Amino acid sequence: MVEDRDVLTVEQVAEILQVHYQTVYAKVRSGEIPAFRIGQQWRILRKDLFKYIEKLKKSSR
Repeated sequence: MVEDRDVLTVEQVAEILQVHYQTVYAKVRSGEIPAFRIGQQWRILRKDLFKYIEKLKKSSR
């Protein structure tokens, strides 16, 4: 089951990654960061964000 703290907004993801929120929107739109919409707003699962980060770490080696 997904809990409230497991679902992040674009702004929260931007804060975690220390990037501008528009960078996160671009990565969501391109499919690079998995996300889903609730109405007009995008949401990202915390586990998907950390999978994305791990993928970045592996590709930068």
